[in-house]
Amino acid sequence: MFKRKYFYIEQQSHFADTVAMLAAQLQKRYSLQALMGITVFISASDNAGFCTKRQMIRQTVSQFFDCLPVACIAQPVGEGIAVEVWTHDTCHNLRHKATEGIHFTTCEDSFGKSIWAFGICAEDIHLPFHEQAAFAFEKMQALLASEGFTMDDIVRQWNYIPQILQTVQQANCLYQHYQVFNDIRQYYYGQYKSNGMYPAATGIGMQYGTVAIDFYAVKKADAVIEKALNNPNQINAFQYGQAVLVGSPFQADETKKAPLFERAKYLASANEALTFISGTASIIGEKTIGGNDIAEQTRTTLRNMSQFMDLENLQSAGIERSKPEYSYLRCYVKNKEDIPAVQKICEEQTAVPVLYVQADVCRDDLLVEIEGEAVFS
Repeated sequence: MFKRKYFYIEQQSHFADTVAMLAAQLQKRYSLQALMGITVFISASDNAGFCTKRQMIRQTVSQFFDCLPVACIAQPVGEGIAVEVWTHDTCHNLRHKATEGIHFTTCEDSFGKSIWAFGICAEDIHLPFHEQAAFAFEKMQALLASEGFTMDDIVRQWNYIPQILQTVQQANCLYQHYQVFNDIRQYYYGQYKSNGMYPAATGIGMQYGTVAIDFYAVKKADAVIEKALNNPNQINAFQYGQAVLVGSPFQADETKKAPLFERAKYLASANEALTFISGTASIIGEKTIGGNDIAEQTRTTLRNMSQFMDLENLQSAGIERSKPEYSYLRCYVKNKEDIPAVQKICEEQTAVPVLYVQADVCRDDLLVEIEGEAVFS
């Protein structure tokens, strides 16, 4: 089974020293043949500083782990950096590859042949936002096609959106970054998806950089089951009405497109099963709950997530298994000063590792979002 975990590195006097420690810790802890890819969470003061740090991390890691996929995300974690690591202890034919400058990993396990890709993004920070998003989707499609995959094979996707809530006024239209991303996502899914299903996904803000995408896709082996899981207390995100979508549609003659993702995805073979839980927030129906109350929002978010662990809900989806348990959580908190309160509530409800990062969520009034995986015994 593949696993996600993280380690933290305190900020040294020079960032180069911090990155050297990152590489040393990777070498000490992991074999290249067990690594699917890593995501490094860093802080920066501007786009130029972010790009410099990202390049330093990529170059340093590549000296020891050739072609290892590395995503660098401008979401601060204290004063240092956090390194999130995907490993696999039962796969075979693991290969680290590169196409058109994008590093990715392929392997085979009980679920089938899979692709793990991290940090698909445009390097040019001056590209207009809609071109950044289109570039990321174009590269994702090209990578999938190079391995004989399609967008139908994507099970889990992460979408990192710089200044996610930013709006730009042009003529009589107001364009929000997140809504433009959703409109472009709908275009590419419309072009390259045919199975009527969406991946579990996270759409989250970051301070700097360009639109970036990570994904896990699998060509399923015989008898492998993939199912979307719903939360009966939430409207499916892809069914949101126009009233909760911000700004103008990117194409003036169309309606705004809803976020195209499933609340969670169940994936099971004869030997193992897990649930990918999408980025989840304090939303009931399609409305934000909790106002400016970080504690209420956190508890509502965790209650929403618990629906994907609920045996009755699983049985209604045709899944007859024992109750799953969280194996890992990543928590996005809008305001740095709220992290201790969120951490306290999360620790009351689960003992699994939780990575806390600072990031804007997809609505102005949302203060926290949580994602993760749950595994079945």
